[in-house]
Amino acid sequence: MLDKPMGLIAQIKTANFTVEVIQAQVASPCDMVLSETRHLVAMQRQRLQSFSTGRFDASPKHAAPGQGRASAPAFENLGRIIALPKGRELHVIADGGYVESVRCLFSPQTLRRIVGRDWLVEDGVVSACLNLKCPTIARLMAKLADEAEQPGAHAELMIDALGQALVIELVRYLDRQNQPSAARRGGLSQRTLRQIAEFANARDGAVSLGELSEMTGYSARHLTRTFKQSTGQTINDFVSEIRLKRAIELLTEGRLSIREIAAQLGFGSSGAFCVSFTRCTGESPARFRTRERTSREKPVRGRKPLLKDGAAPQRA
Repeated sequence: MLDKPMGLIAQIKTANFTVEVIQAQVASPCDMVLSETRHLVAMQRQRLQSFSTGRFDASPKHAAPGQGRASAPAFENLGRIIALPKGRELHVIADGGYVESVRCLFSPQTLRRIVGRDWLVEDGVVSACLNLKCPTIARLMAKLADEAEQPGAHAELMIDALGQALVIELVRYLDRQNQPSAARRGGLSQRTLRQIAEFANARDGAVSLGELSEMTGYSARHLTRTFKQSTGQTINDFVSEIRLKRAIELLTEGRLSIREIAAQLGFGSSGAFCVSFTRCTGESPARFRTRERTSREKPVRGRKPLLKDGAAPQRA
């Protein structure tokens, strides 16, 4: 459930696609069922450090032609990017918190015009929709969000072009999951992932691979490989985003100077902090702080900074 109504930051519609940037405060913890009347791809704007799990129903009515009923699946960890086929119910159990995401919706008819079929994924591999580990899809979703928030000339044509590329990449990705070569390898348990998140969050992301290795009992090499398998994100990206998230909180609070924030987050200098923050958000800490102060003086929502795309994320 939501503590506050979902807020629409930006939206753009064409005959084939609807792109939305939304924000919401989700109850903590939360247990909800999601469903859409069109196919949906959704990506967190900021890779969350809280954990969510989800599973699709086992109903045969949404399966590809010729498939029967499957047994009820187990809950799996959700990634930064998910797909939700039309009419499928996604049961989500999550830690909750602030959510800002970009959503792209398209009808089965649009899907058929592009790839020649109206079903998104075969039922046997529908769980692959819970964590789309595809950097190309992440880049396309980020571009769709940019176009929705700052439409340029011929915006609808751009949305349709990006949307068509997204659909093709999504279908290619999901079809690969049904090939024998796409057999799933083992990763880290949700318990271990949660331990890593809690350990890193408690230190504002100022942790080393060696410390995480010692804490989990895994070798650095094994931990690096299995963390990426489980989340689609490198450990370095994960802890960097925790530091960034904390930096955003401290800059918004306004109590500490930029130099003090850099020191608290473990940066060697305020210059190193400014370079890292600007690389991830596209604006300097000083500019972000000024924008946040200005937005609080207005009756409209202030926009959080957009993280530039890197590896597909952490576990949302």
